[in-house]
Amino acid sequence: VKYLGRFGTSEECEAACLSYNVGTSVCRSFLYHRSSYPERRFRQSCFGTTHNGWDAQTEPEVDSGRVFGPLAQVQRMLVWYVRQVRQRIEARWWIDGRPWEVLVAVFVAVMIHAAIVTGV
Repeated sequence: VKYLGRFGTSEECEAACLSYNVGTSVCRSFLYHRSSYPERRFRQSCFGTTHNGWDAQTEPEVDSGRVFGPLAQVQRMLVWYVRQVRQRIEARWWIDGRPWEVLVAVFVAVMIHAAIVTGV
């Protein structure tokens, strides 16, 4: 288990897991404690595992996820893409007169999602 840092959201924790690559070790799954987690010292903490085992357990105020082998690159692209879209939306980029970017963004998001769901 590797400590990946403190983050504001589970998406940021997942991105940290996807970018973790030390030697031959890569992050295979992550665990994120929300800011409302009962134990103060673990709030907004992110941990990653470098082994293939993953035992999904339900715990209140904790988010977890798994990084799948061959689809890890697609997951990395999707995390990057979501981050880019979020930044553009926060900057209100659709107001500057380029509606085609909205159509392309939606199309790419749908295609990436379809690739993940179908395993292509």
